[in-house]
Amino acid sequence: MDELLLIGTVSLLAPLKVVLQGMFAKKNVTTLSDAIKFNGLIFFVAALFLSGNLFGCSTATVAYGVVFALLQIAFQTMYMEAMSRGNVPLTMMIANLGAIIPILVSILVYGEEMTGLRVLGLAFMIITLFVSGNIRNANKGEKTWFLLAFAAMLANGFVNVVFKVFGSTPYAGENASFVAWSFSCSALISVLLLTLLRKYNCKESYKINRAAITTAAAAGLVLTAFQLLYTYAFTVIEGVILFASYNALSLIFSILLDKIILRESFSLRQIASILLGFCTLVCFNI
Repeated sequence: MDELLLIGTVSLLAPLKVVLQGMFAKKNVTTLSDAIKFNGLIFFVAALFLSGNLFGCSTATVAYGVVFALLQIAFQTMYMEAMSRGNVPLTMMIANLGAIIPILVSILVYGEEMTGLRVLGLAFMIITLFVSGNIRNANKGEKTWFLLAFAAMLANGFVNVVFKVFGSTPYAGENASFVAWSFSCSALISVLLLTLLRKYNCKESYKINRAAITTAAAAGLVLTAFQLLYTYAFTVIEGVILFASYNALSLIFSILLDKIILRESFSLRQIASILLGFCTLVCFNI
């Protein structure tokens, strides 16, 4: 598959999954327990799609899947809790800055080249995150909020580092098993978290019904396709190019999908974000 086509596909699948989640979440998700429950359902459905790949793989692949699951759940939990405590745009921007971590790992650990044009592209990517975050009038959050947002940024960065490391190992060909184990462990961890939250009287406000199962199935299918292609991408594309291009293009698709669904006109901030995102893509792919 052509590199740009592969980057474009994963960049579209990521916001598409978020859109599907949002369709259900807007009417049903009001607490942290609600979010963990629905995400856990998505992970469970996704794990079912790949259940045939759970066995016959190496122990190392299982270990990578478990580590990925732990980081993924940590990111989602801290991200959701930070958004409930502080400014949402600022929280999103801080969490998205985690993209810098795997880029640095690709350069410092794997020796990937960082040309002048790529440095310019990285600057465009960071500016894009600031512009899209709309944080001009954001109020400073409390200390707990900042710590959660910062921790979410680190977890988000290291989630992608796991992708990069696994894609560079001799076990990269077992990507379906890696994804299957990450989904299965994520679903299990979600159940454990829900059990813990219930002990502190933080219960869910909705029951699993047909709408929840249907939406989770659709989101799980999209998530499965995304994880498989994203994991594969690290075996054929440099991490520096993939991370920066994916972050810029997924932001552009997020804005476009939002406009298609809500049928609203573009703001100057969104137009600027799209243009800056394209500048990032050009700098990393010419």
